[in-house]
Amino acid sequence: MRGTVVIGSQLVAGRIKVVLRSPHFWILVAMVVACTLLHYAEQIGILGAAAPSLHFGLTRHAMDRVLFLLPIVYAGFMFGIVAGLATSFIAVLIMLPRAIFISPSPTDALFEVAAVTLVGCLVCLWFRAQVKEKEQREQALEKLEAAQQDLRSYIQVIKSNERRLAALNSISSLVTQSLELEQILNSAIEKVVEVMELEAALIFLLDEGAEELVLAVHRGVSEEFAEGVDRMKVGEGFNGRVAQSGEPLLVADASDDPRLTRAVVRKERLQAQL
Repeated sequence: MRGTVVIGSQLVAGRIKVVLRSPHFWILVAMVVACTLLHYAEQIGILGAAAPSLHFGLTRHAMDRVLFLLPIVYAGFMFGIVAGLATSFIAVLIMLPRAIFISPSPTDALFEVAAVTLVGCLVCLWFRAQVKEKEQREQALEKLEAAQQDLRSYIQVIKSNERRLAALNSISSLVTQSLELEQILNSAIEKVVEVMELEAALIFLLDEGAEELVLAVHRGVSEEFAEGVDRMKVGEGFNGRVAQSGEPLLVADASDDPRLTRAVVRKERLQAQL
């Protein structure tokens, strides 16, 4: 619990530092100070006696109260709803003494204070609603982009499956048309390399009498490599283990695997192997 309190205090302190470093904060402070000085100009001695002139149909002090909307709205726009409401509260504290103790018409003055505060809060809430709506639109766009990405992935999977099915159909058709094993194997390995987008492929045949794997056809490897892996005992190396167990085997780095038995594989620098 103590650790949580410390972390929370550090976060609050960090946020305060960020706010204090922001030029918008000091602009807001200057606006509040300016509105305060203008509102109490006679008492401070900046101006003479209050003039009865009207500004847009309002008395000068009513106009001063309206000016407090500027820092309230600015705070809500730049720092969010909490800052806007806090500035509204500060503005009320500044305006109340004049409205209650100095104004010749306290009732009207208090009404104006309440009206300014209400309008300021409503504007801040409107800003908040706009920000929230923008966030919702951005989230909706992110979800839409994710859905589009998933759809593209599904389409790629479908196309890949279609290519594999076409390759199988092609191989099956070749098997029914030709009795030449070498021709069938060559066509099969070509289709496998094409469909699976492989850099290299080898097809071994099992010599049951000698219990050896005989390299029948290959693609993407050197002749030295092909000769080096030919006639592999069942249980030897990667392919021999597959022949012995009957289960597929995935090797992340064939050139650096302890199960490697022939140096020519390391020399060929093969990586992933299935």
